[in-house]
Amino acid sequence: MFEGSQFNGGADFTGSHFSGLAAFGLTHFSLMAAFTSAEFGGGAQFFYATFSSNIAPDIFRRPPVTFEQAHFASQADFRNADFQDNTDFSKARIDVAVTFDNARFMRGVDFSDCTVTTVSFLTNRLSRGREMFGGPVVWTNCALERIDADWPSLAKQLVYDSHLYSQLEKGYRASGHAREAREIFLKRQNEDRKKLWGSDYWHWSLSELSNLGINYGDEPWRLVVALIALIVIGAFVFSSRNALQVKPALAATGVTAPAHRSFWLALAVVIACCVPSKLLPERFLSRLTVEPSTLPVIPKAKITFAAFGDILAWVGFIVFGLLVLVFGLDFVGLLPGKA
Repeated sequence: MFEGSQFNGGADFTGSHFSGLAAFGLTHFSLMAAFTSAEFGGGAQFFYATFSSNIAPDIFRRPPVTFEQAHFASQADFRNADFQDNTDFSKARIDVAVTFDNARFMRGVDFSDCTVTTVSFLTNRLSRGREMFGGPVVWTNCALERIDADWPSLAKQLVYDSHLYSQLEKGYRASGHAREAREIFLKRQNEDRKKLWGSDYWHWSLSELSNLGINYGDEPWRLVVALIALIVIGAFVFSSRNALQVKPALAATGVTAPAHRSFWLALAVVIACCVPSKLLPERFLSRLTVEPSTLPVIPKAKITFAAFGDILAWVGFIVFGLLVLVFGLDFVGLLPGKA
């Protein structure tokens, strides 16, 4: 229809109805291109089209390139299209998969409030030397089922939207791109955490704890390192003189503390402090006759060995709480001091 045409004075197809194929492949729009509320019933081809408008958007009160409220009922092909100015697809309805593979958006592009099934922003080997997006990419309130994209390029300009990131992550995992899916997952978690600051400090704290402790479940090995370090430090502290005392209930029956305070005994006490009692064998607990004493850790220090043991217990509770997030353990009744 218009394939290979040159529009030097602008092209206004507002409200147009294309019952057949709208062929604009290789077309050059040198001023503005307006397809507001256009109906593409038989397919739309804009492959290798160039939109080179340099007119300020406020002159027309809309971006120079606009498909606002346009309806694509059939093919929507924008492969290798060159959008050199702000582009608007807001409120567009795209009933089919739309492809922008190897296209270039030199300024911003707006897909807010649009409805689309699948959209593709993939790049091939020949076009990876250039950035696909040169301005912000907006997807606010967009109803989207799936998106395939060159994540490193898209991530630099993408305006955050939780639903979009969920779809991106799902698409990358389904296509076997685990590294990109992981990056999207972590970015989504970080952005959601930032939104909690100032409005929900409790959930922000839990999210921050998950971030620092296990990287939102992506690096649970951090828990192992933290737990080992905690146990080793505690064992050295409880190996010091006067750190342990016989449990009061046992002292009344004449039980005395071991003459030799070994590192292994201190290690057993730390484990009893850090690990919830319901996770420890009853035999282990019954054979442990000592507990942290009420004497100060350091002379003139306000913190006692018993208080240090309580700190270990709560830190251990937090660590095991993070384990719950990762592995879904049954954590009812595991609070320090709970029976």
